[in-house]
Amino acid sequence: MRALFAFLIVTSAFGAQAADRFYAELHAGFGGISHSDITGRPAEVYASVGGYAWDHLGLDLTVAGTLMAGEDNGYSLSLERLTTVSLRFDSPPMENVSAFILLGVSQFDLHQEADDAQGDSRTVKGSFQGGTFGIGLRHQFINSPLSFVAMYRVHYVDQPIDIDSWSLGLRTAWR
Repeated sequence: MRALFAFLIVTSAFGAQAADRFYAELHAGFGGISHSDITGRPAEVYASVGGYAWDHLGLDLTVAGTLMAGEDNGYSLSLERLTTVSLRFDSPPMENVSAFILLGVSQFDLHQEADDAQGDSRTVKGSFQGGTFGIGLRHQFINSPLSFVAMYRVHYVDQPIDIDSWSLGLRTAWR
């Protein structure tokens, strides 16, 4: 982690200046959480802030939570909290459209709830961490600091859990 911070400090001191130095994004979408034989599709919200150390290379911080839990055969699955730190790689824009990749690490809490045969509720919570990969497209609105963003993310953990999401959002940027 120290090497990452040293790299970002050095590249920001000697690197080219990005057109947009800092940004903030707000996304909404549907996630997929699979745990054992249970699969849920919760509605989620993501908020990100970031900055570029060099043209097309930056650091991204994302937090997320569930708006509505996903249901499957009497089970409820939700992402209570997600925090991700990622390196962001943006392509140069072509006709106001650019692609990007996020590579990072995540820490998140899952909430699973089910009713048993007697009608009693049973809740299981777990905290996990692992790698994160994201890919997306960004369309810059002409003469505006706003962009439209579409993104796919997947989180890898060393458990029988699969977590991914599709989201759409808006981004604002400034120098």
